[in-house]
Amino acid sequence: MDRQARALLERLGVDVNVNTLVGDLPVATQQMVEIAKALSQNANLIVMDEPSAILAGDELARLFAIIESLVEQNVTIVYISHRLDEVFAIADEITVLKDGVVVGTTPVGAINRPGLVKMMVGRDFAEVFPPRSGEPGAIVLSVENITTDVLPYPTSLTVCAGEIVGLAGMVGSGRTELARAIFGADPLKSGTIHIKGQRAGSSPRRAIDRGLVLVPEDRKAQGLFLGLPIRTNVTIAVLNRLVQRGLIDRKREAGTVQHAKESLSIMMASPDQEVQYLSGGNQQKVVLARWLETSPAVVILDEPTRGIDVGAKFEIYHLIRGLTGRGVGVLMISSELPEILGMSDRILVMRDRRIAGQFSQDEATEERIIELATAGRALDYASTQAHSET
Repeated sequence: MDRQARALLERLGVDVNVNTLVGDLPVATQQMVEIAKALSQNANLIVMDEPSAILAGDELARLFAIIESLVEQNVTIVYISHRLDEVFAIADEITVLKDGVVVGTTPVGAINRPGLVKMMVGRDFAEVFPPRSGEPGAIVLSVENITTDVLPYPTSLTVCAGEIVGLAGMVGSGRTELARAIFGADPLKSGTIHIKGQRAGSSPRRAIDRGLVLVPEDRKAQGLFLGLPIRTNVTIAVLNRLVQRGLIDRKREAGTVQHAKESLSIMMASPDQEVQYLSGGNQQKVVLARWLETSPAVVILDEPTRGIDVGAKFEIYHLIRGLTGRGVGVLMISSELPEILGMSDRILVMRDRRIAGQFSQDEATEERIIELATAGRALDYASTQAHSET
C-alpha cells in the first residue's frame, strides 16, 4: 500500500512521507493527495470539483498534464471550476449551471470569455475591476524585519490607508505564513509590527484590538463556525458590544446582522440558518461581515475569492474597493494573477519564504510576476520599497 501511494504521489510530483498525517500537510499538498486518491481507483470517469482551488504555478501545470494523460487513456474528466482561464485551457465542452439548472452546453471553441460570463451570471458583465478611489494615505501597517520559525529571512512591508497591496507567489512561498505572523497567530522570533503607529502585540486578540483582522484562506476550517447560525458567526467578534448584564441583547444582535445582510448583500433564509448551508460566496461575506463589525484599520485577505462563482467574485471585489474608499488598508493574497493585477495598487512577490521584490501597478504584468515568483531575477526589494514610499 505504501509503495502504491508513493507511486501515485510521485506521478503528481509530490514529495511527501506517505506516513504523514494528512491534517499536518499544507492545504495545497492535501489537495494533491485527494487527486492521487481518485487516481488510485482506475476509474473511467473522474469528477474533479474545484481541484485547482489551492494550486498555482507548477502544481497547476502538473494537474493539467495528468488530466491530459488520463484523457489519452480514454478516461472522461468532469472538471468543475470557477476559473475561466482553466476552463478554456483544459475543456472540450463547457456546461453552465445556474441556480441548479443547466443554462447550456457549448463546445469550448464556440464561445468566448464575455459570452461565458453572461451565461454564468445571467446578464452582461463588463470584465473590469472596480476603479481605484484616490491616493493612499498614511501608513497603517508597518512590518519591520520580522522572522518566525517558518520565515527565516527578515521581512518588511507597509500598507497605507486606502491602499490594496497584493501579495503574489507560488503555493508554498510563505504568503499565508507571513499573514499569520502579522496577525499574531504565529509567534515572532524577531522584528516588530505597528498598526497605526501602535505596537501590534503578540496575539490575534491584540491585533484585533489594534484594528487588524485576517480573513483566512480556508473559510470552512478556519473562518466559520459551520454548525452555528449566521447571526452567531457575524456577531461573535463584537459580543462585548451586544451583552448587557450578562445577556445578549437580541434586538441589537438582530440589528447588527441586518446591517451586515444589507451592506454585503448576504443571501440567507434567516439569521438562524446554519452558515454551512450558504453558498461559498455568501459564506465569505459572513466572514467579512464579522470582521468589518470591528471597524478595522487593516484587513488581510488570504485568497478572498477562492471557490466562489464569477458573480460573487465581482461582489467581493466591490466590497474590497469599498473598504479602501473608507480608508482601510488591505493586504490581499491571491493565486489568481488577474485578480492581483486588477485589484492591487502595489504588488509584492514572495519566493522561498521571503519577499523577492515589488511592482507598482504600472510595472506589473503576469509574466514579470511569474518570473520573479519562480527562478527569475530577484529585485532589490529594500530599494523598491523605499522608492514606493517617497
